[in-house]
Amino acid sequence: MTYEEVKQKYQQHHLAFYRDPGDFACEPFRIFGPLYYVGDKRVCEHLIDTGDGLVLIDSGYPHTIHLLVDSVWRLGFDPKDIRYIIHTHGHYDHYGASNEFKRLYGCQLVISRTDAELIRDNPSAASGSWSSIVTPLAYIPPAFDHLLEDGEDFVCGNLSIHCVEVPGHTPGAMAFFFDLAENGRTLRAGLFGGAGLGSVRKCVLEHRHQPLSLQQDMLDSLEKVRGEKVDIHLGNHPDNNDTFGRRARQLAGDPDAWIDPAAWDRFLDAARAKFEKMFAEEAAEAI
Repeated sequence: MTYEEVKQKYQQHHLAFYRDPGDFACEPFRIFGPLYYVGDKRVCEHLIDTGDGLVLIDSGYPHTIHLLVDSVWRLGFDPKDIRYIIHTHGHYDHYGASNEFKRLYGCQLVISRTDAELIRDNPSAASGSWSSIVTPLAYIPPAFDHLLEDGEDFVCGNLSIHCVEVPGHTPGAMAFFFDLAENGRTLRAGLFGGAGLGSVRKCVLEHRHQPLSLQQDMLDSLEKVRGEKVDIHLGNHPDNNDTFGRRARQLAGDPDAWIDPAAWDRFLDAARAKFEKMFAEEAAEAI
């Protein structure tokens, strides 16, 4: 597959999302304890009440910021109480609304040091194929306030997020692990920072002037976090963890719809299989 074919496929998939973002809105909901879903049908955002302000994981695209703000209000929270937006990785669909959110509500922006450098030094790799659909004037690199290091524990209130760098999807993608308490029960949530195929395709890496070694990094990162204890697997896109299938089961009365200790390793296995298949196909095309 050529870069132009990848780009066209991406544009076709997202065109309706750009034209009519309201069609992709969904009701926000509580997952477990102080953890809530405030994203839309295409990009996940999660809100955590730390007892000392709110933490938002990812902000989505700028053209869906109204959906995000509406979701926060619907849950009974005030966006001004969001102290930090912590980002899974440096791609525009996960940080695109962050600058505007910061201007409106005064929160601080957090990302890995590695991906802050990606956004600064190679903005085309961070903005991706969106730029031919959305005006380039919309692209404003975020002003980050805190840069995460591999293995750092990021603390806000009673929340401590263990941050593990998992390069591949971007050079500085992060996996997040944190404990949640509800009715005397403590469970651990886990989120892998980026598992999409497109950004590590050979043609995409070459077009964006990124090293092909990110392909092996992707496979290594999946193994790096294998064996982590995760009771609640979160996604940064709904298909990562069957977000809406789990929500449907929750609405149907399943109290443990989100609790699945085997889901993390199933996700890692499935991700590894799809990457290995794509890399093998690319190697065969090169012969």
